[in-house]
Amino acid sequence: MKTAQELKDEYDENLKKIQSKCEHKDTTWCIEEWAPAHGTGWDVRSCKNCWKVLNRKTTCINCSKEIMISEEEYKSLDYNHPYIHHCCSNKCYKEYMDAYLI
Repeated sequence: MKTAQELKDEYDENLKKIQSKCEHKDTTWCIEEWAPAHGTGWDVRSCKNCWKVLNRKTTCINCSKEIMISEEEYKSLDYNHPYIHHCCSNKCYKEYMDAYLI
């Protein structure tokens, strides 16, 4: 009998195969939540067929400019990157911090 971890690993491997072959023709935007009714501030575009998250968008909290990045770019961000704080640049992040978080 397989363990739960073995089943999960098998599922993850099969899903990656499907996602790598999918053409992502039918996509949708939705609000990302870390728990029900608790949004992250990001909208995500994902494929309806394979569920792969393709890219993300949010609005700069300082200047209201739209920020759109790929999922790969998002995964590579560290906590100090302005996008994590919903700012389009270091300048906007500094302006926001100076104005609202004295």
